[in-house]
Amino acid sequence: MAQGRSARCALFAALVLCLLAITAQAARSVPAPAPAPGPSVDFTAPCKCNPAFQATTGECRKLSLATPWSCMVDPSNPHPEYPRPYLQRAIWMSLNGIWDWDRLEGWKTEFTPAARNYSYEIVVPFAPPSDLSGLAAPYSKDGFTRMVYHRTFKLPTAWRSLPTAQNVMLHVDRVDWEAEVFVNGVTVGLHRGAYNRFSMDITHALTKSRTGQHDLVIRVFDPSESAHIVLGKQRMHPDSTIFYKGVEGIWGSVWLEPVSKSGVQRLEFAPNIDTSSLRIKAVAIDRNASSGMNLAVTAKADGKTVATGRGIPGTPFDIAIPNMRLWAGRSDPFLYTIEVDVTDNSTQEVVDHVESSVGMRKYSLAQVDPTSPDSPIRIFLNNKPHTLFGFLDQGFWPDGKYTAPTDEALLYDIQAAKRMGANVLRKHIKVEPDRFYHHADREGLIIIQDMPSMYFAGDLPGRLHPEILPGEKQQFEAEFKRMIEDHSAMTSIGLYYTFNEGWGQYDTQRIVQMGHDMDPSRLWGAASGWIDPQDRTADDLKKEYEHYTGYVGDVKDDHNYPNPVSTGATSTRASIVGEYGGIGMWLEGHNTFSRSDAAEKPGNGPYADNSTQLQEQYLKHLSTIKDLVQGSTGVSAAIYTQLTDVDTEPNGIMSYDRKVIKFADLAVVRKKTEELLSAPVN
Repeated sequence: MAQGRSARCALFAALVLCLLAITAQAARSVPAPAPAPGPSVDFTAPCKCNPAFQATTGECRKLSLATPWSCMVDPSNPHPEYPRPYLQRAIWMSLNGIWDWDRLEGWKTEFTPAARNYSYEIVVPFAPPSDLSGLAAPYSKDGFTRMVYHRTFKLPTAWRSLPTAQNVMLHVDRVDWEAEVFVNGVTVGLHRGAYNRFSMDITHALTKSRTGQHDLVIRVFDPSESAHIVLGKQRMHPDSTIFYKGVEGIWGSVWLEPVSKSGVQRLEFAPNIDTSSLRIKAVAIDRNASSGMNLAVTAKADGKTVATGRGIPGTPFDIAIPNMRLWAGRSDPFLYTIEVDVTDNSTQEVVDHVESSVGMRKYSLAQVDPTSPDSPIRIFLNNKPHTLFGFLDQGFWPDGKYTAPTDEALLYDIQAAKRMGANVLRKHIKVEPDRFYHHADREGLIIIQDMPSMYFAGDLPGRLHPEILPGEKQQFEAEFKRMIEDHSAMTSIGLYYTFNEGWGQYDTQRIVQMGHDMDPSRLWGAASGWIDPQDRTADDLKKEYEHYTGYVGDVKDDHNYPNPVSTGATSTRASIVGEYGGIGMWLEGHNTFSRSDAAEKPGNGPYADNSTQLQEQYLKHLSTIKDLVQGSTGVSAAIYTQLTDVDTEPNGIMSYDRKVIKFADLAVVRKKTEELLSAPVN
């Protein structure tokens, strides 16, 4: 490892209480649990040195654009929180921090992880070309594409004395796009997909070390838009203001944990508020090893046991929840703690213990007045109509690109949206690491989750893709299924979208049916914006496109800029204004691009000259949304573009560095939004 690893930005003493004040302003109609505030942030404190670059090189280099959290990053231990709160174990070891790194000039099948002199260091989990990666390697316009990561580790001595036989699992939260893992020179496995965690059992490879020091190498290949892969809005060469410079390599936490082969790989929850019961399925790491194992489940409320149940791995079973308290969004985001013990039936020994959380809630469609033909289908939460309003959330950061600088920063975006009156965020064609959804659960913010789109040239203004190859479909659907499985325990996700505006869209009805079959507890949208499988735009954009008559999801989604429009609910689908607004407002000193670059690509909406003008236009559109909600169109949800500025797209309500909320009077905006959300509907 190179010199300078212990160098740090000496700015921590200047940080003062700010997030506490923000949290205090977020009023709730009913008191409810909330996350304990993290370290406070001074939005005015300067960040003179990039802490990651200083740690990897010993040099002080200014960040391109700092956020309030940039200098809080500890390069030796970034993102120290347990990465997987929905399946939490007490014993684990973070591998985040400074790794060796090098560029690979070729992608050869005879690659071996032999000892080599690495040219650079990088801070994981920040990927190039982000500032917080600390990578000093020259970055060309074509990026790196092929690279290799390396570090050594020693297992804690205490792991040797654990009471039951344990295997060591390596977890990598996110890597873009293909990763091959080697431990002590042994090939452990290959993974493809930028938006799914992967886990590998490395126990067999650990025997190759005689000293107890182990060698970990991860080889990465990211073809970006040179292949038809799932990549969302990332581009190596953005050809439009709505696409952004992407990342390459590891962009999620890396960690180890000792786990029994009979342990739990995944928990799936299906709340049923109509029967006051919770269906639980614990998927085992090794199905064969889990034979002869029993499950003991305990549900707790405020630390007190309220329900227990027993089952076996791999088989769903129900537990009754007496005196059930609902998860009701912002008004009461109550979560039950769930503890699961895996017990060996022959010895009664507990071989695994995990903890999770779940909210008892129900997402559904219904009419306010089923007897009236004028009562449109609407989205209901817990058997009551629930109007949704919020923002398009791209999940990009100027310092960490695809990775938030800290966990506090990730939470801040959610709290800021609530502060503006929102009760929903649409996570736009990106899947975040688990802690984002954990914060949303606890804050009571409903999430609309997009499946990241597959890249295809010429996707604008939207078209179908009958030319997609079988192998490309297979990879897309594998990542799609993993997204659903990985989020099966999360309370806040209320709606999934399978496609956005025709990007990489194919076999629409089959894909949305697949998603619904895997998780019917949430609502599903076949396509956000065009191409809707039962809309005239299908004829406009693709004459031979089939008008499906069967299930095509639960919502019908309209996009229009800047004015919101709705073509109305159908007899089976609720109406959503999936995108509108996009009003730009340039803030000097808060962007990564120059004003001239942004002016050439002003986004989808007009520019406002100042905060007053921006707020006037925003409230005008909000009034239109209220009319659409209460009118015959029966709009159930509306999504304003967007939460933050991103690169050349200065149309966020917050600046890209999160230091400025652009409204002239936030209290007025919040009041008007609350009036929308509480407006009576037919």
